[in-house]
Amino acid sequence: MAPSAHAGPWTASWLVPSRPGIFYLNVTVDTDHQVAESSESNNTFAVIVNVSGPDYVIPGVAAPAQVSAGRSIDVNVTVRNVGQLQADRTVTLAGYEGASSTPFAGVQVPPLGVGQSITIPIPWTAANAAQAATLRFVVDPANVLEEMVESNNEATVAIEVRDLPLTQLRWQGMNATTTKLFVTSATSFSLISQDRSGTGATSWYRIDGGAAAPGPGPFSLFAEGDHTIAYWSVDNLGGTESPNVFAVFVDNSAPITHVSASNRSADHITIALDAADAGAGVAFTEYRIDNGSWTRYAAPFTVQGTGGHIVSFRSTDLLGHEEAEQSVSVTVAGAGPAISNFKPVLAAILAIVLLLAGFFLGRREKVWALRSPRVLGIAFAIVEISTGAASAATGALAVPPYAEGLAVDLALFVVGLASIFLLAREQRPPEQPAEPGTAK
Repeated sequence: MAPSAHAGPWTASWLVPSRPGIFYLNVTVDTDHQVAESSESNNTFAVIVNVSGPDYVIPGVAAPAQVSAGRSIDVNVTVRNVGQLQADRTVTLAGYEGASSTPFAGVQVPPLGVGQSITIPIPWTAANAAQAATLRFVVDPANVLEEMVESNNEATVAIEVRDLPLTQLRWQGMNATTTKLFVTSATSFSLISQDRSGTGATSWYRIDGGAAAPGPGPFSLFAEGDHTIAYWSVDNLGGTESPNVFAVFVDNSAPITHVSASNRSADHITIALDAADAGAGVAFTEYRIDNGSWTRYAAPFTVQGTGGHIVSFRSTDLLGHEEAEQSVSVTVAGAGPAISNFKPVLAAILAIVLLLAGFFLGRREKVWALRSPRVLGIAFAIVEISTGAASAATGALAVPPYAEGLAVDLALFVVGLASIFLLAREQRPPEQPAEPGTAK
């Protein structure tokens, strides 16, 4: 080429890289130094090319500094495209707790234009116990989007987890605990709330599933019978304690005592007392006889002394409810006229009759034989007298009453008398036939 002459321009193609960045395009003439030149240092011309693209960052994470244990919240995470090109695909925004590599949540971020931002709520549930939690959020963790800078896709936030409040139920006044708590309508209840969030807490209660009422009380239960008290506290972070449910029985009534009398005899009567209480239970029962001193009842007792008596009694339950004094009139009849036992006398009379019958019907016997009316009469008389002697000694078969004793005597007498007559008839000698011409 002649001095001051020029050639060109020439056109060359260049494939733009798929990733953004700053690139330098160098155009050099006489690269192999075939032409001798006065200066070899000015043969290159450099063109700077800025290849741009999208660039996602997380400029802000909005979360409370403290939350209550177990509470679920939304953490608002803002994603912005600070690159020079619009994104062409959807990416994931993932949340991680602490050093865990497993995300607790993941949401999709649509393609963002240049300078465009989006704020996305990420749900997170705090641990059930107090701790310091660190949440880390990463946009495009899988690097599916080519960005100008890949190292600015994260942001973290620290949240302090506070324990839930605790609530105690207290009562003052008459009470007793057996299978459950028993109280009266005069017993008062109150709540004590322990705030563990450092922000304050309010206690609440609900009676028998009714409307919630703010604590701390005092409050009372009035209707007799079973009740439930549910109570809990809520701190100013929104942490809500699980309701505690407590069973209570209101007892405003005294026990009822029943009396019964038994074993009545000539000189005493036995009295038994039985007390029942529909509520807390019977503490004790006491009685007195004829305005005497009160005695604690432990077992059936006797009232002695002929004549009328007044037995007073009352019971007290475990809540101090005292039954109104009750009384019953009883009479000890005293000893009546003695009732004689006529069995020995009756047996002796019947024995004599049997002896007389035996001797009369056996009068013709010249000698004593074992099988004779006289011996049979003696035998039955001995048995009859023996029953009388036994009755006199033991009281068995006594007459009166006119029952077994009389039946035994009559049975022996009838059997004995019949046996004597039958035997006498068998032993009667046969009649001799009359001589001819002799009058009978």
